[in-house]
Amino acid sequence: MAGKSDIPAGGHFIEKFARHALAPSPRDFPDAAVRQAELLLLDTIAAGIGARGEASAQGVLDCVREMGGAPQCTVIGEARKTGAPQAVLANGMLMRALDMNDYVPALPSGEFGGHPSDNICVALAAAELSGASGRDALAAIIIGYEIYGRAYALMQRGGAWDNVTVSGFAAPVIAGRLLRLDAAQLANALSLSLSRAATSAMVRVADVSSAKSLANPLVAQNAMQACILAKHGATGPMPLFEHERAMQSVFPHLEALEELLAPFTPPQVDMAASIKDYPCLATGQTVAAAGLACHRQFGGQADHIEAVEIAMADTRQIREHLVDASRNDPRTREAADHSYQFIFAAAYLDGAFGLEQFEKQLWNAPAARALIAKISLVCDPQINALAPGGFPCRARIRTRTGSTHVAEIAYPPGFSRGRLDEAAILEKFQRLATPHLPAPQRDRIAATCLRARELPSISALMRLLGGRGA
Repeated sequence: MAGKSDIPAGGHFIEKFARHALAPSPRDFPDAAVRQAELLLLDTIAAGIGARGEASAQGVLDCVREMGGAPQCTVIGEARKTGAPQAVLANGMLMRALDMNDYVPALPSGEFGGHPSDNICVALAAAELSGASGRDALAAIIIGYEIYGRAYALMQRGGAWDNVTVSGFAAPVIAGRLLRLDAAQLANALSLSLSRAATSAMVRVADVSSAKSLANPLVAQNAMQACILAKHGATGPMPLFEHERAMQSVFPHLEALEELLAPFTPPQVDMAASIKDYPCLATGQTVAAAGLACHRQFGGQADHIEAVEIAMADTRQIREHLVDASRNDPRTREAADHSYQFIFAAAYLDGAFGLEQFEKQLWNAPAARALIAKISLVCDPQINALAPGGFPCRARIRTRTGSTHVAEIAYPPGFSRGRLDEAAILEKFQRLATPHLPAPQRDRIAATCLRARELPSISALMRLLGGRGA
């Protein structure tokens, strides 16, 4: 654990970090990284639009309407604006509710890198509030991705705290840059944000609830509020990492703290992001693909199946999932989209894995429950080499006659090897947005996101998202 001697000279670490986070110019980032950020922006907005019909998201939208607030920022699909922190909460929930926003397959540490796109809701609200340009917003998103990935490495894997805690680092930087805070104000915003960001790992285990989707929006909302407070003179505790009663239990790897001060260019986390084709956890994308492959072989017939073995890579995250009873026997939407057994069964039985399988609560269907009961999960270290940096899967079906069928998926649709597929993102956007928006509005949103760097103000995009510029 780092002591005071390990903290860079020139004030507390949080002050040094604030100066570092404000230093890059939006023009410092290469065109490839900016293009990647535009694609990630469109992909995340697609997830947000697609969630407009989700019950859990509707509850948050109702809450935001009830709270009210100054008409500052746009909520996706809402003509009436609301206060900036409330907009972050609402849009953050929409972007997360379907579990279809992007993910980072593996950081340099080899660990799953989480969902830095969770904080794009902060960039949109802060840019709209301040009148920032599209290029400014994209630069803040890129820097937010980098900070998210680096802060993730400071946390203990499998510990008491959930990974959304790292948004307490990333979200205030995104908001602070766009709200034009100075270094002292940003240091206070970071301190206020991080002091409240620690989130229990229980939001993602046991009886999985809507807290799974709400966890990051609540951290992001707090970060936006912290920036506004700091802008008006509120202060936070500066020795957030030096003091003996500070953040050591949340970020135990303080010896790596100075990695947060590495240059932001060339960006790595932004370029490593992949998109999801299926509404489920990142490690389940190959499981869905395997279920679909097996459906093509057997037509979804299940009576002849004796047993199914799903072998996954041997990683900490997957080992933890295998022993979580709520995932093995899902009873809620939140548990189902994190259940490998349900994902495979639904894809196999229906020959599709999308929002429809959740809308009809397929996890409660007798055929699905019967197939889920036949599925066993194992971690196989030999599979790890099949897809370095990914989450490979092998599904083996044994029939009652003794025959076997194997479907092996190395990388799922949407997996990126350093460059996202624009056509795939446009198809996903149209698929998710079509039930909610007319074609002209969809096309204008997509075109605006893909030229976001040219926008003199992000407000042009926000008017479209609120239905005011269609």
